[in-house]
Amino acid sequence: MIPKKFFLVTGCGSHRTDLGSFEIALRDAGVERQNFVSVSSIIPPGCRMIDAEEGRSLLKPGEITFCVMARNSSCKEGENISAALSYVIPEDEERNGYLFEYHGNEKDPEEAKRRAIELAEDLCRDLYECELKIGAVGISSEVRNWTTVLAIAIFIL
Repeated sequence: MIPKKFFLVTGCGSHRTDLGSFEIALRDAGVERQNFVSVSSIIPPGCRMIDAEEGRSLLKPGEITFCVMARNSSCKEGENISAALSYVIPEDEERNGYLFEYHGNEKDPEEAKRRAIELAEDLCRDLYECELKIGAVGISSEVRNWTTVLAIAIFIL
């Protein structure tokens, strides 16, 4: 089972329970009908990134769906939480890429994305001798009740 495509989404949810906030965050990301299985951070050689709209259209309700998920939850009212996911895709399609999860307390999602990209750059600096495509998605929120923020890379087989 080697994924051919992947896409990135973010979501945020608040609820009186932790589980409820997670469900609402999945709904906000538009991927609440999947049975997610978390995997580690390898993007297979030749696996290409597609936009979220196309990716969602390829999913079936109840499908076992492999993902890399950055998740942050809190019930500390007024606190800021963030989640981001960065990717490194080598120009050489015979090489694998990487995904890096980040979660913190940034108020600005751009700052969370920046930190995730820094992590990717630090960990991949010496691995490749070719051009790299590096980017990230991120989200942040002020905590109300229970709040969950998610950044997810979803693989399509």
